Parts: sequence; structure tokens; C-alpha cells
Amino acid sequence: MANAYPRTFRGGALFIDASQVLARLPVILEEMRQRAIQGTAEICLQLFNDSVMQEPTVPKDTGHLRASGSVLVEGKAVYVSEEPSSGLAGTPVLEDDSLRKAGMVTGAVIFNTPYAAHLHETADLHFHEPGSGAKYLEAKVQRYHTQYAQHLANKIKGG
Repeated sequence: MANAYPRTFRGGALFIDASQVLARLPVILEEMRQRAIQGTAEICLQLFNDSVMQEPTVPKDTGHLRASGSVLVEGKAVYVSEEPSSGLAGTPVLEDDSLRKAGMVTGAVIFNTPYAAHLHETADLHFHEPGSGAKYLEAKVQRYHTQYAQHLANKIKGG
């Protein structure tokens, strides 16, 4: 098996020519960034699914809150809720440049109604649908943060 990097020994010192690796570094970094974007999308899609399927679930009185759901990665929608809705109470977010941060890969799960934050943050409300309730996103992040992080790490590594 041939050596991947040319090397020489002089005076007890080892010199390794890493120019091939350094020349390829921008390509490697871009590949890792693309895998991070894909992994972030997968995690956010899982968080969205978990928020609808696992208790506490996103409240569904009229269905408008769930219908306003979307997943954004790098400020662009990668998923928009398929729940039927009149669109009067909330519309899925399709794009939000404020979610783009230089040097970072960003993802967001958004429920876009005027009352979404209130329902998420207020624990003493009475919810009509059994199993629904406050902290429908935060509870999943707390419960699954280790699995989400491991999935992203594996994705970036190329797994």
C-alpha cells in the first residue's frame, strides 16, 4: 500500500507534505457543510413529527395551529404542514432570512399563528384534545436532544 503523503526524514525530524490535503480542504469543508444542512433538515423534520405525534402534542382545536407548521433550514422551507386549514389563523412560513446566520447551519420548526407562542408557553390552559399541551416543541428537544445531536454528528461524519 502506497503512502498517502510524501514524507522525508532529515536530522531526526519527520517532514510530511500535506499540500494535497490542504488543497482539498475547501472541498472537504463544503461536503461537511452540505451534510450538516441535510442532517439539520432531518432533525427538524423529526422534531416536527415528534411534536405532532408524541405527548404533549401540538394543540388541535380548530386545526389552524398545526396547519401553520413548517420546517426551515437555512431560512428556506423544507416542509410545510399538510393539515387542512382555511389559512385565516396562520400560514406556514416559507422563507425567513433572519434564520440565516453567517458561519452556522440553522434549522427551525415554526408554528405561525398569533397564539402559537402563548399556547406553547402557558402550562395551565385547558386543551380540548387529549395529550395536547404546552411545551409541545420544548419537551421533545429536552427528551431527544442527545439523539438529535448524535444523528447530526453521524451525518456530518458521512454516516
